[in-house]
Amino acid sequence: MVLERTNQDRFLGISFRPEGVFPFLGFPPEELHNLGITLADLWGQERASRLLCLLDDAKAVARKFQVLERWLLQSADRPLQHHRAVAFAMREFSSDAGLRSSAQVAGKLGFSQRHFIELFRSEVGLTPKLFCRLQRFRKVIKTVQNLTNVDWADLAVSHGYYDQAHFNHEFQEFSGFTPSEYLALRTPYVNHLRIPG
Repeated sequence: MVLERTNQDRFLGISFRPEGVFPFLGFPPEELHNLGITLADLWGQERASRLLCLLDDAKAVARKFQVLERWLLQSADRPLQHHRAVAFAMREFSSDAGLRSSAQVAGKLGFSQRHFIELFRSEVGLTPKLFCRLQRFRKVIKTVQNLTNVDWADLAVSHGYYDQAHFNHEFQEFSGFTPSEYLALRTPYVNHLRIPG
């Protein structure tokens, strides 16, 4: 997403954990995959406008976050906790995304692989395989955040990529940039890049 900013802009955002948005949508999160939507798309124009008014009325930044948190909690139409199988899987995948397969996790849970994948996708919005690929990519980004010189081949191997070509392909797929381009455009904020000008 590209944000053009002026000195007059005010920007407030929430960065959900990869699996954290599911209680607030009212529909399966997978329906948002690779889409950019507005608040009006999500909750309807009237509700979105009401939220924006409440945020505008709250002058202090801390108060704006309180308003937004209360709004989200009131909007939750599902339990805030995941199904036990999904919670277990996310812990397993987060501990080592490259070594655990959905079949292994499903087997530990006593689920068929197909049932497990559907349950996971319905709450997380991604298949377990894509979730693991993204987790691995996020670990790479965090690793290089404060590095000046990066040995990309060593980094690829240490994060479980088959080879440098596999690493480069996934890096470009998820970021839209080559690893070197990414380094030149990064900012102090791990999920934000400068736009080349």
